[in-house]
Amino acid sequence: MRNNAVYQMTTYAMIIAIIAIMSFIPQFGYISIGGVISFTTVHVVVLIVAMVFGWKEAFVAGLTMGVCSLIKAAAMPQSAMDPDFINPFISVLPRAIFGLVAGFTYEGINKIPSRSAKYTLAVVAAPVLTLFHSLITLTCYWLWDYLWFPIHEGGYMWILSTIFTINGLIEMAIALVLVPAVSLGVAAGLKGRNHGLKFNELIRRKKTMYPKLVKDYEGLLKENLVKFCAINSAYDEGSSDGTNPYGLGVTKALNFMKDLAEQDGFKATIYDNQIVEILIGEGEKNITVMSHCDTVPAGNGWEGDPFTVREDKGILYGRGVSDDKGPTLAAYYAAKALSDNHLLGNYQLRLLVGGNEERGSSEMKYYFHTLNKPQPTYGFTPDSDYPLIYGEKGMINYQVSGKVTIPGVKSIKGGTAFNAVIDKCDIIMEDGSALIGLLEEDKVPFTAEKTSEGDLVTIKGKSAHGSMPEKGINAGMLALKYLGKLYPDSEIINLAKNYENVNGLGIGAYYDSPNFGLNTLNVGLLSYDGEELVMAVNFRHGETTDVDLTIENIKKNTAPFEVKIYGLDKLLYYPTDSPLVKTLLGVYREETGDVNSQPLAIGGGTYAKEADNIVAFGIEKRDFDTYMHSEKERVKIETLNEAMAIYAHAIIELGKLIENEN
Repeated sequence: MRNNAVYQMTTYAMIIAIIAIMSFIPQFGYISIGGVISFTTVHVVVLIVAMVFGWKEAFVAGLTMGVCSLIKAAAMPQSAMDPDFINPFISVLPRAIFGLVAGFTYEGINKIPSRSAKYTLAVVAAPVLTLFHSLITLTCYWLWDYLWFPIHEGGYMWILSTIFTINGLIEMAIALVLVPAVSLGVAAGLKGRNHGLKFNELIRRKKTMYPKLVKDYEGLLKENLVKFCAINSAYDEGSSDGTNPYGLGVTKALNFMKDLAEQDGFKATIYDNQIVEILIGEGEKNITVMSHCDTVPAGNGWEGDPFTVREDKGILYGRGVSDDKGPTLAAYYAAKALSDNHLLGNYQLRLLVGGNEERGSSEMKYYFHTLNKPQPTYGFTPDSDYPLIYGEKGMINYQVSGKVTIPGVKSIKGGTAFNAVIDKCDIIMEDGSALIGLLEEDKVPFTAEKTSEGDLVTIKGKSAHGSMPEKGINAGMLALKYLGKLYPDSEIINLAKNYENVNGLGIGAYYDSPNFGLNTLNVGLLSYDGEELVMAVNFRHGETTDVDLTIENIKKNTAPFEVKIYGLDKLLYYPTDSPLVKTLLGVYREETGDVNSQPLAIGGGTYAKEADNIVAFGIEKRDFDTYMHSEKERVKIETLNEAMAIYAHAIIELGKLIENEN
């Protein structure tokens, strides 16, 4: 957050400085002809800022242009009209409006799905917005001078129209030539910081064969994604048994992928209803794509049925569309397109679709270590962020449990998965009036109703991925906090205090690392049956964390409750100059034109930790939140189609690495 604030301040300072310099250098930002007509080039800067950054920066640019125009008119008049521009209604107001309109215009253009339409409109918008600048400025001039001080009645409108025709045409021509060209250079030099149109993609994005190659599979991807997401494939303890280790829903989803692959002529095998293996081609070495068909539970708050995919303005909504069923099918159809067109080389392409990624990836351990299947030569998992993930935090998953008496409380239940923030927590009490009073006093969202068991108080939170608990509101922690206030002698008051901080401060596990940033903890499951309190905790750490010392601190600061470690996940790190990272990064840049975004180190955990030579590779983009693990999960259809091209290209380039090694 600190770096973003510094960057924002630096950006504003740069914008203000450039406009001020242009405004006060004679015949540079304002060019006078014969002391009568004066036209500006400063508006070009406002348009460039709007195109490259966004509406806030464009507003600052427009406001600065107006203030500098006022100061210049007072101190350095060049034309007969300059004295009128000492009035802020004529000089400042229209330029501020111009900046806002330009900013919102380019942000709107940026949301258009079609790239060609987006960039055509971006170019056309420059002279059109220049025309708007002339109109709004002269309109304010006319309103002040003509309506409030009715002078120049004889030829006033003729004078304004003449000035507008000459000035307007010159300024529109300048904008048409300079704005797109200069924006390319500015956007390219920002190293991924630009938030606006990213106009540099227009010339930097190379045309490859892959978008055309996968075009015929776009309809199939969408059609089968709807069917795939209709399967509730969250872990289901109720139907879990020796035959269906993760529940019937996961088994059904695994069979969906197996049937799809077999219908398309590929060899597909399900191993003990844990994982699907799809093999294409033969060879000693392999390219492995690892994805998953299980999801976190649907949770609450959806607009409609979470398992019925809904489309709105090119965006699909539903559980699994982005994590990870959409990316799974994008990778599958990338492989099918390559196979159908006989483009695969002398290696085996292996697609692995697992059923337990959201609960610890036990199926991959089974596949590689129990079944002793060969490790990947190279590969990726289509799960997480672009451009790719070179590092993933280590994890400590543990359970907190202990006998405790909470007066009047019969049960507590909250959460759906250890790696998701608890979005609601149900508390059944003999009398909930005192708790309700505390919640109302602090304006904590809740509902309450009478049931046969007692008063049911449901505290409302906000779901988020367990790797980013700061984006959510943990209803389970709110429950412990307010029950602790109600019963201050209870041991839960200290438990709530120690687990309130999502960066581990209360449990002695607060560390900041150069690659991964702050540690995080998430209480994802909470239950109480009247006698025993149980919490499931997902703790994620960077490279500066001493794991053994951290576990000691967790146990010490959780006492008298017992801590049971049930999962340790190693930290993952690949050098950014490794062949795997360089190859995938090159593919991403060539297919998208985004040459500035850099590889990431994240808090999330993926299949990359479960095998050799694997990194996470898309499809999340920083300018579009897919809200995975929440009730608003979504994905752009355009992004899935683009992913097919990226993954097809990636498979070919990884194949070249293999062939060059032979």
